[in-house]
Amino acid sequence: MKNLSEQEIAQMYDNLPEDLKDSIFSVDTTSAVNLLGRKYNLMVDKIGELGNETGMVMLGVTHPNEFIPNLAQRLEIDKETARAIAGDINEKIFKKVRDSLRKIHNIRDEGNEPSMAEHPAEAEQKSSAQFSDPSENLDDHRAEILKEIERDHHKEDIPAILKGNVNPFEAKTKEEIFKAPVEEKQLDEKQVPKSEKPKGYQGTDPYREQIE
Repeated sequence: MKNLSEQEIAQMYDNLPEDLKDSIFSVDTTSAVNLLGRKYNLMVDKIGELGNETGMVMLGVTHPNEFIPNLAQRLEIDKETARAIAGDINEKIFKKVRDSLRKIHNIRDEGNEPSMAEHPAEAEQKSSAQFSDPSENLDDHRAEILKEIERDHHKEDIPAILKGNVNPFEAKTKEEIFKAPVEEKQLDEKQVPKSEKPKGYQGTDPYREQIE
């Protein structure tokens, strides 16, 4: 995975469409990543990796063509499992922001199939040649995005979670994972109301006293 500087991440985030900005940090996205991590029996650190790689696609760093092999490598799983996880991520997260993802990854319709052959880095290197045709509205839009990325944003506020090497999801996903066991125990707690404890209860084991 490409190592990005703080300024590069800030620039990419600042130039995202609003729906992608919202989706990256939304509760729904974080929850979906956590649920899928548990569905596929991923360890806590691997769920963080899944969240990070998902965020990289939405930032425009990871191209959709690279998503499945990247998941296989980062999660240390086989390609079929990675393909299944990617399919679920697509349904739960990417589908909601599909149009914006297609724009930032320079994907255009060719019949019913999207063309995703070119890597974003190659697109940037060839931008002057590719985006010179004014008759292509989508190309014009891509040119505007590339120009915007080149702006100096280092004086602008940067979301704390995007600073340094912190990924967009890892902190949130890990926090949500540790909340899960507490939620699962709530039903058991409801079965033994606190009001039923003896008034003189001082922390001793009531079951042990019954045996004596």
